[in-house]
Order: sequence, then C-alpha cells, then structure tokens
Amino acid sequence: MRVERRGQSGAALVTAMLVVALATIVATAMAHRMQLDIQRQGNLQSAERSYQYAMGLELWALAALRLDAQETPNLDSRLELWASSLPIIDLPEGRLAGQMEDLDGRFNINNLFVAGVRQSRQIERFQRLLMQLEVNPQLAEVLVDWMDPDGTAEPGGAEDGEYMRRQPAYRAANRQVSHISELRALSGMDEDSYQRLLPHVAALPVDQTPTLVNVNSATLEVLKCLDPAITQSVAERIHQDGAANFQSFDELQRTLSPINLLYLRDTIGLDSRYFSAHGMVEVDGRLQHYFSLIEQGQRGFQVIHRRSGVY
Repeated sequence: MRVERRGQSGAALVTAMLVVALATIVATAMAHRMQLDIQRQGNLQSAERSYQYAMGLELWALAALRLDAQETPNLDSRLELWASSLPIIDLPEGRLAGQMEDLDGRFNINNLFVAGVRQSRQIERFQRLLMQLEVNPQLAEVLVDWMDPDGTAEPGGAEDGEYMRRQPAYRAANRQVSHISELRALSGMDEDSYQRLLPHVAALPVDQTPTLVNVNSATLEVLKCLDPAITQSVAERIHQDGAANFQSFDELQRTLSPINLLYLRDTIGLDSRYFSAHGMVEVDGRLQHYFSLIEQGQRGFQVIHRRSGVY
C-alpha cells in the first residue's frame, strides 16, 4: 500500500509540475502578446500622428501656391515664396520640414507618346537629355515601347517578349507612366542611370498635347535638350544660376538676342501647372517622407496624387 501511495503521490507531483509549467508558458505568451499589442498600437498612433502632420504640410503648400497665384498670376520661378523650404519645426514628439518643387521645370517623359502618337521632336529632346547625362540614348525608344499599346518592339526598344523572360516576369505598361519609379523597370535601365535622370524628369499627366517646360525653373540639362541652338552658354543665360524670373517672352527674347527662340513657344512657358510637395515628418524617432502631386486647374490648386516612402 505504501508503495502504491508513493507512486500516486509522485504522479500527482509530476502532474502539478506540468500544470505549473503550462500555466507559466501560457502566462509568458500572453504577456509577450500584450507587449506586441501595446507596441503595435503605439506604432499605429505614431503613424496616424505623422500622417496628420503631413496633411498639415500639404495645406501649407496649397496655401503658398494660392497666395503666389494671386500675387504673380501666369508666372512661376524659384524666387517666389512657394520655392522657399519650410524650416525644421520642433514638435513635442519629433520634428517636421517641407519643401516644394516645380515639376514643369523637368522633362515630362509622358510627352514621348501623346494621344496614341509618337512625338518625334520630344523623343529627340529626350535623347539629347540622355546623352548629356551620359545615359544610353536608346532608352528613349525603350520608353516609347513601354507606353505604346502595341506589342511590336521598335528598333532598339523592348516589349513583353523581353520582360516576360525576367524573374519575376512582367509586361510593358502600355499606357502613360504613372510614377517616375517605373523607369526602373525598363530594359537597359540601371540604378546609376536612374539616379542621373531623376532630378531632370517627371511623369506628369498628358491629354492631347505635350506639356510645356517652364524655363524659369528648368535645369540646365533640360534647357539644353530643348533645341540644338540652346548651347551651354545660352542655357546659362536663361538659367541665371537658378534665379531665372522672366516676366514675358519678349524679355526672354531680349536676353537671348540675337538667338531667336520664338519658334519654341509651343514647347516652353513661364508658369507651371504641376508641383510636388515633399514633407519630412519624424514622430517618436520614426522618419517618414510624404509626397503630394498638386495640379493647378480650372478649379484652382488640387492634390491629385499622394504617396509616402522614397520618391
């Protein structure tokens, strides 16, 4: 009997130890899950506060553009209020800053293929820009193939047959470029070429005619690609070290005399339609970048696209 009781006592002890061990495991798992839930909730709250701050920066950008449109209608340059960066502002939980850029001062890659038609002059300009930046000019044809709806590759271009052999496979877009980062997907585009292009190109909506280049905000490289007559010295006279502020085409022509660029009136402008607002928000040690594409249309300035991350 004593042996049997000892065996029962030993089994009960082992059972009790197992129960305690299981309870400890469950309690530890619950505590860990609770910590994760608390951390997750904190991350969500930080992300929401960061987003709300970004929306505040967006309102600042819209207000600056509307004020500028009232003071200097039909004119945009880097000397205006909207072009001034918002200084870093300290917050209770971090900091924020903002800046804007005139995207009409860049070359719009969607100008290469407009309303179902190849734009030969625009393709030539893009090729000149690529050569200036020491990037393969054949990428112009590759980009046209990326946008045109047919499946036939142009000489030096690329269509689905090229992209479907990749891992992972994908197809050509067969439409306008919706974001400049699509350039990374082009056949023959490497990261170095992409980074060289990035400050000089944009992917802006195009309707029936190519968008204009604002000479007041264009980079030297974009100015030079517009026409062979715009040499380095001519481009520098227009650019004025980033301080170009031409009030009229007559003033522009007087500055360039005797070079006549009036035939580029369908290519260049002095004001802009598209702007990029870039917000940098740090909350609880987490830095986030926000971008808003702003369009000036018949109903004034409106945000037509938002994204976060790296441009």
